[in-house]
Amino acid sequence: MVPWFICHDWLPPRFPLKSFQQLITGLKEVHMGATGDNEINTIFKLVNLDEGFKIDFKFFCSIAAFSERILARWLILPGGGMTEKETIEKADFTNLSWKLEGVSITKHLEKILYAL
Repeated sequence: MVPWFICHDWLPPRFPLKSFQQLITGLKEVHMGATGDNEINTIFKLVNLDEGFKIDFKFFCSIAAFSERILARWLILPGGGMTEKETIEKADFTNLSWKLEGVSITKHLEKILYAL
């Protein structure tokens, strides 16, 4: 979970953001430097985000939570112990192709599910 003291700097008075670069800077701050441009750009591609999108406070919170979830998956080190939450999530996403068999979802949503 993103610490409150980091999010406090990104409260509604700063919104809507005036540039796409502010979104990138904000996400880097929220994730305390654990992300680089490559990770952030990959997340933007997953959600089809382009520079024309209006970035309000609600959207910023949503993209921060989504990126935190994605980054947690990408940044887990091999050989580390799994928490109970990680064990449950692994069970949720194990055999995803079998679980989605016969379910009609968009390719975009499928891509996001596999990224999780």
